Amino acid sequence: VFEILPLSGTFDLIVCNFFLDCFTSSEIGHLLGLFRQMLLESGSLVVGDFRKPHSIFGKFILKIMHVFFKKTAGISATELTDLHAMLLESSFQKVVEKNLFFGFLNSSIWKPV
Repeated sequence: VFEILPLSGTFDLIVCNFFLDCFTSSEIGHLLGLFRQMLLESGSLVVGDFRKPHSIFGKFILKIMHVFFKKTAGISATELTDLHAMLLESSFQKVVEKNLFFGFLNSSIWKPV
């Protein structure tokens, strides 16, 4: 992804479903900066991803997922980053969100501000 971004032009919509959680917080910060440059002022960023679970079972499942995807896909992340805090810091404003599975899965739409 870092070899092809930023793309030329601007976009109405960027969708990041189960994508940003594959990166470290510094990599996510870099990607959000690129997305911010690529989005039209009226554009939207859709983020669907995992959130830090509160239960022991959820934390265990998340750890297994990170180990599995690190070994099989070579992701750089070893833990979840607070994407919502990083989006706010990167000049995005949340428009709407939906949580599933007791908040473990989260989908949200963000606008540049």
